[in-house]
Amino acid sequence: MTEEIKLTRLLYKEIRKSFRSSTKKKEYKINIMRALLGDLFKEKEETLLKTIYRTILVGIEYGIVERINWNKLVIDELNQAEELNLIYALKVLGSTGNSDYINYILNYVQHPNTRIKVSAKQAIKKLS
Repeated sequence: MTEEIKLTRLLYKEIRKSFRSSTKKKEYKINIMRALLGDLFKEKEETLLKTIYRTILVGIEYGIVERINWNKLVIDELNQAEELNLIYALKVLGSTGNSDYINYILNYVQHPNTRIKVSAKQAIKKLS
């Protein structure tokens, strides 16, 4: 693992701590979550993608979802995502608790990539 990856993972660890903190303002947390969603589609290194995904899940767990534009994730980004990014985006959508996204996720249940297919089915199961 490169030094850059180690430092980036440490940064995301600190972000997860800030999501758990009651002293951080909600607006700060929402802005961080928006940035993380952007990173989800830009990152090419799987170790960092997993770290971003875990960080987003912590944000969801601590209620930082209501002011996030999830439709941008679904409509704009999902259809253009590369395969590895798509896997994690499907997992994130499955964790939002919004069953409206099932119709979008259904498009990936028959995907030729097995990991994408499995991620889509798991996301639907979480939302059902």
